[in-house]
Amino acid sequence: MVSWRKTTNSKLIVALFCLAFSGCTFIIQNPAFAPPKSKKPNLFRGVYHVHTQYSHDSKAPLELVMETAQKAGLDFVVVTDHNNMNGANVYQDMNAPKPPLLVFGNEISTWHDGHLGALGIKETPPNTGETAKIVEFIHNQGGYAVPAHPDSKRKPWTNWNIENFDGLEIYSLSDIFYVDTFRLILKAFFFTPKHFLKSVLKTPEPALKLWDSQLLSGRRIAAFGSIDSHLKFRPLGRHIENLLLHFQAVTMYVLADELDEKKMIDALGHGRSFIAFEMRGIAQDFSFTAETNGESAGMGESVSAESAVRLMVKSPQEGTIRLIHNGRTIRETEGTALTYESSEPGFYRVEIDRGGEIWIISNPIYVTPQESS
Repeated sequence: MVSWRKTTNSKLIVALFCLAFSGCTFIIQNPAFAPPKSKKPNLFRGVYHVHTQYSHDSKAPLELVMETAQKAGLDFVVVTDHNNMNGANVYQDMNAPKPPLLVFGNEISTWHDGHLGALGIKETPPNTGETAKIVEFIHNQGGYAVPAHPDSKRKPWTNWNIENFDGLEIYSLSDIFYVDTFRLILKAFFFTPKHFLKSVLKTPEPALKLWDSQLLSGRRIAAFGSIDSHLKFRPLGRHIENLLLHFQAVTMYVLADELDEKKMIDALGHGRSFIAFEMRGIAQDFSFTAETNGESAGMGESVSAESAVRLMVKSPQEGTIRLIHNGRTIRETEGTALTYESSEPGFYRVEIDRGGEIWIISNPIYVTPQESS
């Protein structure tokens, strides 16, 4: 009898332990949702801003990054280790199968202005206190400069006098953990991955307003959804943080001819992409296009306002669709489609909500003024 009770109690303790840790961050690392079963041509799904063992504050091996990306059904991962690109040479020597394709950038710690992402460079920029020179170095290599987590409470971007950056992180997963780490860890013990993500991934209103304010300058600035992933702990060679959770939190979809490093970087740098929070639904069937006089454009591209431009949005599932022109909502509808005609120049972008929170954020289509004769 005593033996039976001990066995039962042991099983109960194990069951309670597993239940407590069946959430998002520790021990039982279940996926939040199933990835798409099929792929759309010329559309690639991945994550941006991942740190590996070559960053001073992460212990994620390249092999684990690739393995986790496969579990998440990703085509690419953008690695941005701090102030070095050492992982790129190691990756080249691995001759790893693709997908996933690892694309190597850099997260540069400037002396005074915050962290700056760099895509499309082959060398680490010079260590200088003049951030403008770092941006110039990136551009001279044909790359793209992207301020990281610009409205972070810990490490915000502060130098808005620099006006030639190419993109902006409008969402950074790491920011939510820096704000309320203890509460989120407790929540992770008891919530399933999907419910955890739904509870913490909220509409990034301040960052969206910041992005709009920068776009109103007339510049073309691509939006990036960042996971800023670090694995801080790896006792005895085992990771106790859920990298799969990171890889399923914020997805970037990229429109490109093929899964090629340069083409992916150029598509991201020019905003031929959109951002999705896919625990609210797989987003690969989203589209946002413009047509006028036989001319067509997609995200990151432009059309002329010589005559009315027809803007068309298709949502993969029912949602609240908002069409935004120059930072102001000009049409909102419930459903799976929105069509709008306009001759007003400026930038047009789309947001879609589900359940009252953000699901999809498009990059802009730019309508340029009619040329004077």
